[in-house]
Amino acid sequence: MTQSFAVLASLLCTATPDENPKYEAHVVVSSSSPATVRAAEYEYVPVWVDHPPPPPPPPLDKIHPNWVPLYFLLALIVAWVLVMIAVQYSLRCWGPGSSGERKPLYYSTRPARKRDFGEPTWMGVDPSVIDANMSIDASVRAAFIRKVYAILATQLVATVAIVVGLIYASFYKGNEHVLTAFGVFITGPGYYLSLLFLIIALFVLCCLMCVRDKYPENMICLAVFTACISLEVGIICVLYYDAGFGSDLLLAFVLTAATFLLLTVFTIVSRIDFTFLGPLLCIGLFVLLFWSCILSICMAFGGYSASWSLAWVIVGMIIFVGFIIYDTYMIVTRLGVDDYVIAAIELYLDMINMFMLILSCLTLCGGDNR
Repeated sequence: MTQSFAVLASLLCTATPDENPKYEAHVVVSSSSPATVRAAEYEYVPVWVDHPPPPPPPPLDKIHPNWVPLYFLLALIVAWVLVMIAVQYSLRCWGPGSSGERKPLYYSTRPARKRDFGEPTWMGVDPSVIDANMSIDASVRAAFIRKVYAILATQLVATVAIVVGLIYASFYKGNEHVLTAFGVFITGPGYYLSLLFLIIALFVLCCLMCVRDKYPENMICLAVFTACISLEVGIICVLYYDAGFGSDLLLAFVLTAATFLLLTVFTIVSRIDFTFLGPLLCIGLFVLLFWSCILSICMAFGGYSASWSLAWVIVGMIIFVGFIIYDTYMIVTRLGVDDYVIAAIELYLDMINMFMLILSCLTLCGGDNR
C-alpha cells in the first residue's frame, strides 16, 4: 500500500529544478550615422508592459537549494523510521476477520460452475484453484468499480484545484517572473513543507488502514490524505513553474492521463493474468528506493549527475506502468468489494508518481534548451 510514497520523497531531492528565471528582452539597433548603421550594435533591453520592472530575483541557492544540510537528512531518516514502525503496527489491523483482499464481502449462493474456477493462463496457473472473488455477483463488482473510480476522480479534481491554486497564489497574474509574498515563502523555506506533508500523509495512511471499514472515519482520513499529497505536489509544481517549466507541467499532466487511460483499457480488455507482476514490482520498487537513496546522498555532497537521474526516472516510469496494470487488474478481478478506499488510494498514488516521473523526464531532457 505504501509502495509509492518513497518515490515521491526521493523526487524532492533528485528532480528539483535549479535554473535561473529568464526575462523577456528585445533587440534594439542604434544607428546615429551611416558608419554605425554598417556596424550596428545590438543591445538587449528588458521590456516591461503594464507593470514596473520586478525586483531582482533572490539568489538561486535560496530558492532551489542544491544541497540538503546533514542534520536535516538525519531528522528525515528518524522520522521515516518512526513512520515505518507505525506502518508495521497498522498491519495488525488487517486481522483474519477483516473482509479485505483475503475474503470478499459478498458471495453468491448459486452452485459453483466451471467458470468459477481459475482458467489456465500463459503463466501456467493451476486451474483447480478456486478464486473466491469470481463468485461475486457481476452487479456488485460493477458497483464496486464505479465507486473506486468515482473516488479517484474526486481525488484528482481536488489535487488539480490545489495545484492550480498554489501556482496562481505564488505568481503575480500567472507571470512566472514575478513572485508574490506567498510565492517567495513557498520557493524559499516553504520548500521543506512538502516533506512535512509527506510524513503527515504516511501517518494518516496508517490510521486509514485501521478504520478502512468504518464510515465516516475512512472518508475523513481519505480527505486529509488527499489534501496532504495535493499540497506536496503543489509545492513541487510551484518550483517547476518558477524555473520556467510551466508548459512541461501541462504536458506531463496530459501524458499521465493518456497513459493511465490506455493502460486501464488494456488491462480490462486483456485476458492475461497479471498477478505475476506483484513480486517483480516489489523487487523493482526496492531497487528503485535504494537507487534514489544513493542519488540523494550523492546530491547532498555535491555529486549530482543528470544522466543517472534520468536513468532513475526512466526505470521508475517502467515500474509504475507495471503498478498501474497490476492495481487495475486486482481491482477489477480480485479485491474485496469493501476495499474501495484502499483501491482508490492505490490508483491515485500510481497516477501521482507517474506524473512526477514524467515531469522529471521532460525537464531533464529539455532543461538545456531553456
